[in-house]
Amino acid sequence: MYKITLYDDKLNKRVIDAAPGATVMEALSASFVYFPGNCGGIKLCDRCYCLIDGIRKRACEYRIDKDIKVVLPFSFDMGLDVIGVTANATDKRYELSDLSVFVDIGTTTIAMALVDVDSNIIANLGAINPQLRFGADVISRIAFAKDDEGVRVLHDCVVGAIYKGIGMMLGEAKVSFEDYSGISIRVSGNPTMIQLLNNESPESIGRYPFVPSIMETVTRNLGDLSNVTSLRPASGYIGSDVLVGAYNIGIGSTIEPILYLDLGTNGEMIMSQGGELYACSAACGPAFEQALRGDNALRLLSQMLLLGEIDSDGLVLSDNPRLSQDAIRMLQLAKAAIRSGIECMLKECNLAADDISKVYVAGGFGFYMNVDDAVRVGMLPEEFIDKIHVVGNMSLKGNIELKDVSAYDSFASMVKTIDLANLDGYQDIFMKYISFS
Repeated sequence: MYKITLYDDKLNKRVIDAAPGATVMEALSASFVYFPGNCGGIKLCDRCYCLIDGIRKRACEYRIDKDIKVVLPFSFDMGLDVIGVTANATDKRYELSDLSVFVDIGTTTIAMALVDVDSNIIANLGAINPQLRFGADVISRIAFAKDDEGVRVLHDCVVGAIYKGIGMMLGEAKVSFEDYSGISIRVSGNPTMIQLLNNESPESIGRYPFVPSIMETVTRNLGDLSNVTSLRPASGYIGSDVLVGAYNIGIGSTIEPILYLDLGTNGEMIMSQGGELYACSAACGPAFEQALRGDNALRLLSQMLLLGEIDSDGLVLSDNPRLSQDAIRMLQLAKAAIRSGIECMLKECNLAADDISKVYVAGGFGFYMNVDDAVRVGMLPEEFIDKIHVVGNMSLKGNIELKDVSAYDSFASMVKTIDLANLDGYQDIFMKYISFS
């Protein structure tokens, strides 16, 4: 065995053993040290660069044949990265049985609410999903969870985050219990997040026919938490985060054609037609999660089109562009994914865009999106412009307001998922909407 002397970004020191021939990433993972947001060691990112004996190298490629020193660009102790926690003033005294916790587990963030029996929200918390250090997206999380140990690590991460988050909300609301592990918890999230929360492998979601092992609403004891209910998905593409929002706005209770869009890393959509429910997921990539917030980028792209600073193919014509060529290409792919998904759903339902009576736009990106910009760049049909209702984060709101889980389960079972990649003519439709013409 060789020795790796580790230093983190605060120069804390740790020494670990490493097997000859193992990569630095493998050796670190065996000692529960992980690179934030990495691709799972499949060499698709640059997030595992570190200093190895003073030279910048990828940890997933460097194989150990001697004792080495490694300097990491992050801290050993990352804790729970809280975005914000708030509480509403109350003089009430509560029993633990008076309270419930509702959780929306996203790939990037976790949103939580502490609610009393009268449906009053006592406290809210938002935090970075600590799984982010093991992979930036669903695909890299699935890659990391390739064995039981990987599943356990990601499971422990999210259960620990929820447990700590509950404690912080209780503290902020000045509601104190020595033991709150038995508090009732209900969770919505995308199918991969729900699998990992329940300590189950998401591997089946990463391969055809993309079916999760959890296809029913389940209530389980999970680590330090008991009585945790996970709302069911409709498929490997369409999770309870999207379903519970669509259910909340009543998309399944009317025969008029309605479209529900949840815009983020994936553009999930549910369409109702004559009592039938159809859904699909369009891969938007990182365009809406860059340092330049996605809605701002969309506004700049719209302005560049209006002023003739880019051509119909997205090629920059200006000497001082408002967006880089790479950013424009990412936005083109995202808007083409969303628009082609909408067009395919309309085709499956034998509808035209003008037939849709209401369009509900949910999700973080959707909340800030300017409708005129989305239409100008071709992301949404012009016929939608006076029919759009922006509803924000409906996953958490829908979960909190859900009173009849069995009715939700029936709704979820009715949703028919369309696999866009295997749909005849999809590639032609996608290529059509890459253009700005």
